[in-house]
Amino acid sequence: MFGKRKDPIDRTPHPRSPDSRRLVVSESPGLYVYAVDEGEVIHVVPDGPHVHPTILGLARPALYAGEIEIEASGVVGEVNNLSGTFQFRSKRSLLCVAGMLVDMGFSVRSVIWYPPDGATTPKRLVFP
Repeated sequence: MFGKRKDPIDRTPHPRSPDSRRLVVSESPGLYVYAVDEGEVIHVVPDGPHVHPTILGLARPALYAGEIEIEASGVVGEVNNLSGTFQFRSKRSLLCVAGMLVDMGFSVRSVIWYPPDGATTPKRLVFP
């Protein structure tokens, strides 16, 4: 489903955040950052500065990472690949994350892929 796992750019063994948790469809609305672990489980923490390394903690690798905006009633307003810690490039894997969210019971409105160079305009990916 996903490509190769990626080690975080920040190799400091930050402890796992006490706010890190497995994403569930009943998650409270808000902006979160996420990381997909090697068991293909999506973990989230509330968005904030430099929190990606604390989602899994201890410089563990991820299969994918980014941001997710959760709205009321199990709606994902946007899922994207924005992460300075992991910098995933694969559009296909981002669509895999969106598919996982649907399989969990979320409705996904928007999938946005940001190019790693930061100079190119983000692209809205077609997702069923």
